[in-house]
Amino acid sequence: MSEPQVIRKVVVKRKIGNNREKVGITYEELNQLKQWVLTGSFTNELCSDQNKIDFSKLYLLRRAVFSEPRQLNKILLDYSLITTKKDTLFLVLIFLSSGNFQAKKCFKESFNKIIKTPNDLYKFFSLLKRYRGMGSIIHVAVKNWFNSTDIRLLERMFVLERSKYSWSAQDVVRLIKLKPTDKKEGLLLRWLAIDGIDFNDQQDYLNYLPLVHAYETMRHRKNDISIQEMMSKLQFDYKAIPSNVSRTKSLTKKILETKNITQQLHFLKKRYRDGEAISAVSKGLDELRKNQGTLSMDVIDQLSIYEEMINNRISTKILDDMLYFIELKLKEMNRENVISIVDMNTNMYNKKNSFFGITPAVIASALSSSHERVFTFSGREKLNTTDREILEAEGTLETIKHINIDKIGKEIKEHPKNIIIWTNREYLKDLEKDVKILSMIYKKSNVCLMNMRNAKLKNRDPNYYVINGFDKNTKKLIKLVEKGMGV
Repeated sequence: MSEPQVIRKVVVKRKIGNNREKVGITYEELNQLKQWVLTGSFTNELCSDQNKIDFSKLYLLRRAVFSEPRQLNKILLDYSLITTKKDTLFLVLIFLSSGNFQAKKCFKESFNKIIKTPNDLYKFFSLLKRYRGMGSIIHVAVKNWFNSTDIRLLERMFVLERSKYSWSAQDVVRLIKLKPTDKKEGLLLRWLAIDGIDFNDQQDYLNYLPLVHAYETMRHRKNDISIQEMMSKLQFDYKAIPSNVSRTKSLTKKILETKNITQQLHFLKKRYRDGEAISAVSKGLDELRKNQGTLSMDVIDQLSIYEEMINNRISTKILDDMLYFIELKLKEMNRENVISIVDMNTNMYNKKNSFFGITPAVIASALSSSHERVFTFSGREKLNTTDREILEAEGTLETIKHINIDKIGKEIKEHPKNIIIWTNREYLKDLEKDVKILSMIYKKSNVCLMNMRNAKLKNRDPNYYVINGFDKNTKKLIKLVEKGMGV
């Protein structure tokens, strides 16, 4: 067997572990690094053995930093928009900042392209503390990030993202000791540093940073009418409303004006259980029937709390039609060529939802009788008891846990002909990224995202469900499935 091909060997002048020898990386190792960055699984691999650090993997990343920093940086930038887990991206950035001259140059080039939001910055700092200290290169990079980002964008982002991962904007500003380049930056940095605004600067903040002024006004005055006026005038994001502001009915009504019917139902069913909510939901249903002529799966799912509003016969028919659909679409598929990945979100544990909505549990049960290989991953809805958490969840409705692609890859060595992801979620952005990653790993497979939430109820007909497909390579599969044919 021939020796693995080495891309390049260089002399490492600084000590890495206990070695001062010539080191390089092979193409196989480079591909391993690509997969780590793509799936974001490096931190899991690093501590896979009972939380013990695998120094061989750490050493591989360090060798890549010293021998192929440009190649590693290219991987970082190519996959930064695709990967769903950024921890590995931040870790590679940290290692580049500790490398040689070329590696540090790559770090400076990539920092602003990887760190895009305050939350990214907080996560970067939380990892930085573990793997290296605060050097001058970090200070300069963060200062450049602040100076190169538009002040209006910084203002909006920091109003929304004040703290996370045990770090806050106040910590960052005090640690880095940022120097403002103009009056607007000075006001913003002063607000972040003291977590408030001075009474004498009120007019300046109103003129230059109206969102910050609105946020602080809401924190201290809590006037319902003024809050509504500021929301309308400034297009103030409701997620940024301070937690100490009471969610009155008038404020709730103002928030609901910006939402579609499904979001309204979602908000109301968690907020109210009185006659006013029932009336609002009934009105929304009437509008929905007029516009679409049928009930969408997402609305059925959202209305589970109002049992008296839905006829049992309709619910039974939905469940029956769903089972019929799965049986029809999958009965002729070759078991060895189809792999299903099912989004098992928390609705499956809700007894009300399990009857009135089509849950992933039903889909998984039907799939397990159709073919053998069925993987599941747990989604969750960010719906907790406090009003603040409910309001924060409204932006995306659901916080999706991503598919464990690394685990699936270990169990599936060959390339299946078809990979189908089943979900019933409204927001598919994160899952679409997972589809891209699976398509890149399993290049010979058709990867299809089956979105049951947008399926619409009609009579029993092979085409009565609208199937959302993703990626042009899956068009053939989608057409076959919609026709009820085998793959």
